[in-house]
Amino acid sequence: MIARWLLRRCVRNEAGTAILEWMIGIGLLLFPTMGLVSMSSWLERQNMARAAAHEAARVTALAADPDAGMAEGDRLVAEIAENHGVDAATVSVVFTGSTDRGGTVVATVSVVMPALTFPGFGTVGSVTWSTSHSERVDQYRGFG
Repeated sequence: MIARWLLRRCVRNEAGTAILEWMIGIGLLLFPTMGLVSMSSWLERQNMARAAAHEAARVTALAADPDAGMAEGDRLVAEIAENHGVDAATVSVVFTGSTDRGGTVVATVSVVMPALTFPGFGTVGSVTWSTSHSERVDQYRGFG
């Protein structure tokens, strides 16, 4: 008997449901919007890292001196990051491979990306994303 009375009362009483529906609706609109805003930042930084890896590997493969080539690659990666509005301290490059004739130079660029972006408030968390590019050193090039 009491169970029926509670069931009837809960089914008929709709007071306060509008605020609950409003909160659910705002949440369903807000979270996909934050995902889209964050995604644009991720895509921009990934594109920047790909371009930086390509340019760093290329300049190192073409350099007459391997150390000078790597230094120029580091400088170029920092410049590309700043041109994209990314703090150069959040981007790093590592060179592997051989700079000898016929060798392959590999530049791996890592960039720190915000995990979630709140427009007007800032970012939360971070994720590191890496990409690499390889360039073959010309077998018949002259040094000096």
